[in-house]
Amino acid sequence: RRAGRQRPDDDAICFAAANTLARLGRPPQLSLAMLRRAIGLNPAEPRYRVSLAMQLVRMGQIDEGYRTFSELTRAEVEGINCRCCLHKSLQLCIERGDVVRSSWLAGRLAALSLTRRQASCPPPTDKPSSQQEEQQ
Repeated sequence: RRAGRQRPDDDAICFAAANTLARLGRPPQLSLAMLRRAIGLNPAEPRYRVSLAMQLVRMGQIDEGYRTFSELTRAEVEGINCRCCLHKSLQLCIERGDVVRSSWLAGRLAALSLTRRQASCPPPTDKPSSQQEEQQ
């Protein structure tokens, strides 16, 4: 709260406050107000609109949540790195019959899975393994 009062025009603080309020179980209207403020301060940040859409869905305002999400461009969807947000957005788009956005989201999830898998694999070595050395 103090950071929000000291820097009321900081979109990142508004976004963090909205997430904190939601996690603490505060009334969802408070989170919505903070998310809308963050969007007003920085409309170019897609994470804010994704969070707003998901909060609206949690509140049962599914149509408004879908409308909010559907305003995102393909490039914005491809910039989302939160797997949880992608899964929830994919479920929303499937339920709404939005094949185009569903394919964007599924593609993004696949890309993240591939990146994650590649990051967890050990790098190839140029040295032959000890077993190969013994065979030579």
